[in-house]
Amino acid sequence: MSIDYYSLIDEGLSKKYLKQVGPVQEIELTYNNKDDISIKDTKLNGDIIEVEFVGNFNEIKTINYDNTKPTIIITKLDCINGTLFIENEKYLDIILEFDNEAI
Repeated sequence: MSIDYYSLIDEGLSKKYLKQVGPVQEIELTYNNKDDISIKDTKLNGDIIEVEFVGNFNEIKTINYDNTKPTIIITKLDCINGTLFIENEKYLDIILEFDNEAI
């Protein structure tokens, strides 16, 4: 069984952390390349695989004031701990810890 943890992390970031914050703002978390994510540990908990990782992410806020030219604000978030949950080789959930607060 070969699971691509990085594609599942991408899926989790997209599903859980891409948000529309009203009609004119979007927030997403991304990373630049696989080197920005370090897999620390994997555990099997029943049917669920837990993948612990540390990552350097970019929080990208896109603000559309007048639909002509969006304003993009990028904030670097370094050394964010996370856990990816996989069931049947598919994304189940992802949890990131920001300042010791799991989200």
